[in-house]
Amino acid sequence: MKNTNMNLSSEQKQAIRCVENPTIITGLAGTGKTTALGHKIAKLIENGLPSETILAFSVSERAGKELMAIAQQKSRKSVKSTFTTFGNFCLSFLREHIHTLKKDPNFSIINHEEELKIISGILSLNPKFKTNKEKPEDIIAAIKDLKRNTIECITEKTTTPCNEDFLIEIYNTYQKFLTTYNLLDIVDLAAYTITILLKEPKILKKYQKLYQYIFVDHYENITQAEHTICKLLSKLENISITIDLNQSTFKNPCCTNIHPLELFEATYKNSQTFELFHNHRLTGSSLETTENIQNYKYQTKNI
Repeated sequence: MKNTNMNLSSEQKQAIRCVENPTIITGLAGTGKTTALGHKIAKLIENGLPSETILAFSVSERAGKELMAIAQQKSRKSVKSTFTTFGNFCLSFLREHIHTLKKDPNFSIINHEEELKIISGILSLNPKFKTNKEKPEDIIAAIKDLKRNTIECITEKTTTPCNEDFLIEIYNTYQKFLTTYNLLDIVDLAAYTITILLKEPKILKKYQKLYQYIFVDHYENITQAEHTICKLLSKLENISITIDLNQSTFKNPCCTNIHPLELFEATYKNSQTFELFHNHRLTGSSLETTENIQNYKYQTKNI
């Protein structure tokens, strides 16, 4: 559990007070990024923003509960905000709105093992696929890349390890199978959510009105589709994020090739950044070493 009783630094206080611009709170682990986010949620509620109009994304349900606990502890009012993950948000959204795509809302989500079984079955049952030497794992990766590239907001083309003609054909067979049995894979959750938000202006306006302020903890884990969902819901205005530059990675195949911080700054032109340096988990020489490393990281990033 986060230490919410620590003394806030001047940078944390500035980030909490900043409500006019999109806000970026950066720092290494232990510098109080999530704590600042929770305090900011509480402050907005204390200042009169209905808590029901706040949407906060976390990397897990447990992290969401921690963020909610910080906000509730620091607010004298009841916190009825939505604390969720992107996956759960999209799942709930699609249960209500996927009928606009002429799909059954009682769909099932398949996992990676089930994806591989479907692809293996397609390869074994279709004679023209039997001679292909592509591995099911590579085909799934290529299909997911193809799906991400078909999302209207994504323009950067990703290369795939599979033959293009073969990929298109097996992709169509795979999608037909999913449609026949009313299945969605993990990429479909965000893709269909974005499709509906773009094609149904009334639904988009409903959610923009419902959620007047967006929070995202650990933006370093963001995918481009999730970034687009935030962009649509926030109207490029009321959003605050935390990001640990030390944990940003591009090895995750779900992540965009653009650094998450650069992606946010390019989208939200008037954003303000607050860098947290004091580590509340370390003391003495360990703290000094960590702060020196962080100073070096920020300096080299700006070269």
